[in-house]
Amino acid sequence: MDFVDAFLGYAVGGRSSIKFLKTTDGGLNWIEKAIVLGAVLNTPILNCVEFIDANVGWIGGEGQHLNHSGYIGKTTDGGETWLSITMYRPIDNQDSVNTEHETDNITDVQRGIRSIYFQRCK
Repeated sequence: MDFVDAFLGYAVGGRSSIKFLKTTDGGLNWIEKAIVLGAVLNTPILNCVEFIDANVGWIGGEGQHLNHSGYIGKTTDGGETWLSITMYRPIDNQDSVNTEHETDNITDVQRGIRSIYFQRCK
């Protein structure tokens, strides 16, 4: 959940279907907005949301396939449309010398982008 000001806020979540919610009254009422991120992300799991103003924001989520480690999406129109980038982790290779990252990911059931934060500078 992220609030741009005292009234405008966004929230994400969902396991079997994605949820992107927007409030303009400080959280008293929420509107569910449709989100389309591309063919690879037909049922993404959203983990986080961060908006820097009323229009520009990012969402992060989990991977859906063996080597798909997550994605990040960006909007410049308050969540009406999104551009997304899918991130892939290396496929485990028997010839690989360093597979430590693969071992860590095996026990990590919440893969992907979990947090997005921007420091506002003056």
